[in-house]
Amino acid sequence: MVVLSYGLWQSRFGGSLDVLGRSLEINGQLWEVVGVMPRKFRFPFLAGNWENHVEGEVQLWAPLTINPSDQLSGSDPLKLTHPQGHFRFQVVGRLKPGVGIRAAQTEMDTISARLAQKYPDTNKTLGIRVRPLDEYVAGEARQPLLLLSLSVLLVLLIACANLATLFLARGVARARELAVRAAIGASRWRVIRQLLTESALVGLIGGCAGLLLAGPATHLIAASSPVNIPGLDETHVDAAVLAFSFVLALLCGLAFGLAPAYRFSASDPHELLKKGQQGSMASTLGVQGFFVGAQFAFSLVLLASAGLLIRSFINVLEVDPGFQPDHILTLRTLFTTPDAVPSGRLADYYQRALERVRQIPGVQAAGIVGNIFFLEENKNHALRQVEGHPPEPVSSWTPLVWTQISGDYFRAMGIPLLEGTTFTVKDGPDSPPVAIINQTLARRYWPGEDPIGKRLKGFDPRGKHDDWVTVVGLVADMRSHGLERAPMAEIYEVQVQSGEATPNLVVRTSSDPMLLAQSVRATLRSLDNTVILSGMETLQDVLREQTAPRRFQAWLMGLFSGLALLLAAVGVYGVMHYFVTQRIPEIGVRMAFGARGEDIAALLMRRAARFAGVGLGVGLVLALWSASLIKRLLFGVTSMDAVSFLSALSLLILAALAATYFPARRAMRVDPMVALRYE
Repeated sequence: MVVLSYGLWQSRFGGSLDVLGRSLEINGQLWEVVGVMPRKFRFPFLAGNWENHVEGEVQLWAPLTINPSDQLSGSDPLKLTHPQGHFRFQVVGRLKPGVGIRAAQTEMDTISARLAQKYPDTNKTLGIRVRPLDEYVAGEARQPLLLLSLSVLLVLLIACANLATLFLARGVARARELAVRAAIGASRWRVIRQLLTESALVGLIGGCAGLLLAGPATHLIAASSPVNIPGLDETHVDAAVLAFSFVLALLCGLAFGLAPAYRFSASDPHELLKKGQQGSMASTLGVQGFFVGAQFAFSLVLLASAGLLIRSFINVLEVDPGFQPDHILTLRTLFTTPDAVPSGRLADYYQRALERVRQIPGVQAAGIVGNIFFLEENKNHALRQVEGHPPEPVSSWTPLVWTQISGDYFRAMGIPLLEGTTFTVKDGPDSPPVAIINQTLARRYWPGEDPIGKRLKGFDPRGKHDDWVTVVGLVADMRSHGLERAPMAEIYEVQVQSGEATPNLVVRTSSDPMLLAQSVRATLRSLDNTVILSGMETLQDVLREQTAPRRFQAWLMGLFSGLALLLAAVGVYGVMHYFVTQRIPEIGVRMAFGARGEDIAALLMRRAARFAGVGLGVGLVLALWSASLIKRLLFGVTSMDAVSFLSALSLLILAALAATYFPARRAMRVDPMVALRYE
């Protein structure tokens, strides 16, 4: 029996209401339809499952057959064939009412210990970890979303501080007006209400403008994000978003208007009328300096974080993967019927496939590998014994990557053979078992020695290699599990001796690999029309997918830090512009007594430096703290990286200088006689 997806129900059965009980033929077998899932149902894929690498959405679900009496064959993905379980599957369950994660973990630990005691060879180093499904599914999306949220929050705070600064400066220009209102009877609450109404209106206008950009921005982020964020593609602006945005815009408007409203409503109207704008300006400079400093502090946090992530991204791009990724086509082969190619004929099928692919013009080398690099975890293997070394306890078994290959795999990948030979046609299923190892494994057990001819055994936890296996070759390390992970100890086994399926094909071409994609596809399907080809892409694309999350993080932080830098510069410019405007008479007096334009410019620069300097000092402390929080996201750079922090400081100092330049130039050109008549 099967459960259909909503899409398959519509496309295959036309949305018929009597679909339940009808039959569907799949791989020559009739399956009874017992249910249809809702339209928006998306079951979250779990990391490590082979379904993650199949293109398209799931169209139907079938029950997993558990038959402990079967032998391990691996021919039917719907059967749990190993007597002690299969390490590939992951279980989803609902806890009983009142049972928490900790209690469930305790029970699983008990079961794991029982299995380890009963089956030490296969279960001694294995365990079961219980995690909430939502936490597990959103695991890799949690950090990008947290970065996005914190960046948005900091930019919002900078924008609020910016507007508060400008409202303070605008309030200075309106000081006489507010004093007159108070003098003729306006209460303090009425003045506050007027100023808060104006600021709230500005906040709402900004919120409306933001909502107009929210839709396109959401689609842009969804299209640009390489991280699988559940539900991101279905995100849209609805009533809840509108309500939240309205309330947030209103609160922000009230927040950045609160300081100016309180400041000017608390002033003595008689003093305001007597001192004029100069007195008001002097009384608000401290508050304005606080807000400008806050903008620089938050901007430094964003800029330093962006610098660290950008440098990490550059470091990842410069990593040597251990192979030559140019001109390589990769693809995965699956079969519509599990037994279409029996396990005894798998080797023959792959050999014929390699021979035919090599004959395609433009193909330089072709090989087959069991686990496609970067996409599949394969660490549940360990060396049990190495010749010349005492047997190690189970707790000390060396984790390693066990890879089955065939054909010219090393030549196709561009992995150098350092010593010995590669596999030959003589290495058949009945010949003595042989293996090729990488440098990491050789360094551990035979440092400074020639590993060729050495023997080892027991690297397959399913007990298929309890006999001695002879090392015939040594190859260079490759980062088979990601550019950011150090090479692991790796053993390569010839496919015909392993008996395992090796569904991944790598083809080295003399030109653009995608130009030969159709020829390779047609060749493989001509050998067996039941074969399914998925994941056809170049190895360069695979590498780009590896670096895409970092590219996205760097782009996102760069965007927000650039916006923060712009807002901080605007804030300084606004304060200094109003400072010059309100101090023109004072500037005229200074120049009348002999002050030069350079002296006036220096006065403004000192004022701006005072504002920015305090903010940068506080921001440096906050930036160091925030850098420690994103330490796990860094690669090849420490959280105290001097280049990132100095670059961020330099950019902010330059922004402050640039923002002060134009008001300073205006002040330098003031005519003293005109300035003295300004009031």
